[in-house]
Amino acid sequence: MKKTIASLLSTLLCAALLLTGLPMNVSAADSASAQSAASITGNGVTATLITDKDAYKATETASVTLDVANSNSYDVTIVRGELVLIDGMRVTGGQGPQNAELPAGEMLSFPYDVAFAKPGYFAGLGDVFSSGWLLGKSAGMGGSMKVACELLGGICKLKVGFFGWFQGAARLLRNACIVAVTGLFASMTRIFVRNDKTLVVTKTILVDGVPRVIAAVVTYGKAGES
Repeated sequence: MKKTIASLLSTLLCAALLLTGLPMNVSAADSASAQSAASITGNGVTATLITDKDAYKATETASVTLDVANSNSYDVTIVRGELVLIDGMRVTGGQGPQNAELPAGEMLSFPYDVAFAKPGYFAGLGDVFSSGWLLGKSAGMGGSMKVACELLGGICKLKVGFFGWFQGAARLLRNACIVAVTGLFASMTRIFVRNDKTLVVTKTILVDGVPRVIAAVVTYGKAGES
């Protein structure tokens, strides 16, 4: 009987130790996978957008990295690469590539610092229009529509109260419509188009529970072509 009780106590003690250790293990795993990425590949070139985490406070600064990898057997020229920030975000550090050579099988990384501001419903409209114009001008209607769809998808990711949800949803819907329409008009002005190709990668983050969309536009071409 004593052996049975001792065995039960030892089993319960082991179980308690295991359960106590679980939160530490989970926390370590979360810390290791804190960085989150979104990527897109076209014609052997991959653009990846990485943020140091998925959710921020408005007082924080996000570390954002744009990676461009070339899996082709030939060199590529990155004509231009830039972040497109919509609704209360600003690049406070870092710069994208311009006419950068990317050898076959290699990757280039471009880090940015991004700060947040709390936007009102009518605040930041100029930024939204300029973002839509940039997307349509550089990536055509497809690029602006991709970002517009990402904005609409953010409505399902809102993590705020009842009234905040409606305000956030209205702003995301407004921004999506502006980006799509402005991008349409901008794409019509693309009279002179080189042999370059464009990748648009998007990523949604949360700032104080409200989704914000970060996009990166990478324009590239085969080295030596004009």
